[in-house]
Order: sequence, then C-alpha cells, then structure tokens
Amino acid sequence: MLNKKLIENYIINNENKLKINSNEIANGDIFLALQGNNYHGNKFIKASINNGAKFCLTDKKNQISSNSKKIFFVENIFLFLNDLVKKKRKLFKGKVIGITGSAGKTTLKEALSFFLRKKYKVSSSYRSFNNFLGVILTILNMNLKAKFAVFELGTNNFGEIKKIVQLVLPSQVIITNIQSTHLENFKNKRKIAIEKSNIFNPKYNPNIKLLIFLNVNKEENLLLNYAHQYQIKKIITIGQIQNSNCYISEIKKKNNKYLVNLNINKKNYTLTTNTNILHRIRNIIFCLALFNYNKLDVNIILKNFNKFKPVVGRGLIYEKKINNKKIKFIDETYNANP
Repeated sequence: MLNKKLIENYIINNENKLKINSNEIANGDIFLALQGNNYHGNKFIKASINNGAKFCLTDKKNQISSNSKKIFFVENIFLFLNDLVKKKRKLFKGKVIGITGSAGKTTLKEALSFFLRKKYKVSSSYRSFNNFLGVILTILNMNLKAKFAVFELGTNNFGEIKKIVQLVLPSQVIITNIQSTHLENFKNKRKIAIEKSNIFNPKYNPNIKLLIFLNVNKEENLLLNYAHQYQIKKIITIGQIQNSNCYISEIKKKNNKYLVNLNINKKNYTLTTNTNILHRIRNIIFCLALFNYNKLDVNIILKNFNKFKPVVGRGLIYEKKINNKKIKFIDETYNANP
C-alpha cells in the first residue's frame, strides 16, 4: 500500500524519476499532477499510468480519470516537494555548482556537464529548468552518488534567486554576464546585478566558496564589490587583460582555423578552433577556470572542446543545399530574454 515514506524513499534513492509531462513518463517514473495554465495535471493521470508510471502524486481529488491504487494524495504538493528537496540536498555529498546570468546559462551548463562527464558521474538541470519548480525537480532527480551536480538558476523578478539558491546551496558559483534582459521588471542592469548577487550572498547561500564571473561592464564590476563585501574565499574574474584573472590574450586566423591563446590564472593554453565566436570561447574559459580550481585534468577540455555541439536553438549550424548551392543556417531560435 502506498504511503508517504515509501514514496519519499523511492525519490531520494533514484534519479530522473520525477516528471511533470505525462508524455515523458516511462516505466518506474513518478508523475506530478500540477495545476497548469489550462488544465490540472489530474487530467493526465490515466495517461501517465498507461505509460508506466509507478506512482502519481496530486493534492486535488477532483478531475481524476482513474481510480488506480498508484495515486497518492498529499495535502499540498509543493510543501511535500519542498520538504523532500531539503532532505535529498542534505544527503548529497558531491560538489554543487550553480550557474546564473542574463544569458548563456544553459549552454555553459551543458558544456561544463559535457566535460565533467568524460570522467565523473554528473547530475545537471534538464533543458532550461532554472525556475523554482525546475530547481526542485533537478534536486529530486539527482543521483546521490554523483561527483558533481550542475544547476541553472534563473530569475525574471526580484527575490527569485535568493529563494532558489537556498534550495541548491552551491559551493561554486558562475555568473555568465549581466545584460539588458527582463527589464520589464528589473528596469536596469544595476538591479539585475543586485538580484544575481544573491546567489553568492552568504545570508542565502552559506556554502559559497568560489565565485567565477564575467567582468567587462560596470554592472558586472558591481558583483566584484559585493564579492569583496561578502568576503568570498576565492574570486575569479573573466574579461580584459588589465583587470581579470582569465582572458583571451590573442586570436590568430590560420588557414580556416583560429588559434586562440588563453591566460587562465597565469597559465597559458592554446586552442585550435573552427570559430572565433566570443561567447563560445568564454564558455571554455569558464570551464578551464573551474577545472583549475578543482584541480581536475584540463586536458579533458583541451582534447574535447571541439566535440561539444551547441544546444538546439542556441547556435547549432545546419548546411542545406538549395539550387546546387550550400547554404549555412544558424539556429538561434531559442530566446527566453525579452
């Protein structure tokens, strides 16, 4: 017979079992019946069971199209999940990395996870699951035996980062950039920087040990002021030669390739790449800086960076032949930043 303890233990001791989309349910998964914009998830409980759901969780007793014994009721599904998140996060002993920023979070998260997985077990955010619900799902879907857990933390309004970071509690933080995004709420980049700085504010994240961030504009430099104010143990800046720990020292074109010389905390590295797109090179710098800090083998990155493919909708290049001419299409269709 279903009971709360049985379900909690199943979620804690398994990975990637919690789903909110009935179409993604596979054998052994748990379906969360949540209130959506148009329908309550109860409408899809029957479909989830048919797809192999082990359990279905809901806090509504109406609109259920099944009387299956696999359905478990809780008084408040978010309170249930929130309590369980704290239990599972406390049990995780690996290193937790939190990534935020105005743009580029998902691509960097995917790149960093790609390199780490070459040697280690890694749990990471699914797609762009970076809001409060997405982070809850990511934590509950973690593998407790993973060496690293990589999270995206997103925000489009005040107070969201401090709410999310108290669940994730990352000891290592990366801020990709501060740009003019979600200005409908924040109004200006300074306020965005203040909101993002909550990810390394010890008041909300007492685990913080490392901060890596881009520092090329005055709003990003504001992060440096806060980092010093909060006495962050290790601060690594990425940007220009004269004011950063990590930077691009030179880019040379040779035939159809680019030779990119990087300085990472006074160590020099050379990459041979097919592109000189700045944000992609900076992603490599973020990864190298984090590998160096953790004393990981940077050759994992140097030998594999050309194998990493851009995320769909974020720079993936397709070649199509039209009227006997090869045409390149660059897919930048994803855009979550109004």
